[in-house]
Amino acid sequence: MADLEPTARVSHSGVAIDEVTGIDLTICDREPIHLPGSVQPHGMLLIAGCASLKIVGAAGDLEKRLTADWLGNTLGSVLGQDIAHHIAQLAAGTALVAMLLPVRGVSESFNATMRLVDDLLIVELEALTASALAGSLMPATLDETSDLFDDAPDLKSLFKLAAAAFRKLTGFDRIMIY
Repeated sequence: MADLEPTARVSHSGVAIDEVTGIDLTICDREPIHLPGSVQPHGMLLIAGCASLKIVGAAGDLEKRLTADWLGNTLGSVLGQDIAHHIAQLAAGTALVAMLLPVRGVSESFNATMRLVDDLLIVELEALTASALAGSLMPATLDETSDLFDDAPDLKSLFKLAAAAFRKLTGFDRIMIY
């Protein structure tokens, strides 16, 4: 394996600049993420108790971007989705991070990931661009659908779940499975 040559240089002002991209390498050092209770301006964070699912803390501009009524409410109600299956996967250790369905805020949608840290659930939210919305739905939808298929008690139930899933994915009114 070839050794990589460093591409950074220090400018006259003492700032490290990448010679290939011209990017100031100290930008990350100035991000507020190292300060307790701070997140990058484009993101938000929710903290909830694992047993109660009630939100006990947050960071970011939740009141303006997500909801003013978050403190003390459950994650599922604030996120607008059922997260029980994801919590079970995190608790069992079968997933380190759960990709949730996009979350609708006041005037924008957000990518949402959830992880378990000790007895707390941490949900990170980042703004979702309109063009990325359709693509971001697919992995979470397919993952959730696959899990539902695995839990089907019989073939008839599996067919019903499959028809509903394909209806949702394709937008077709009628799906026949035979």
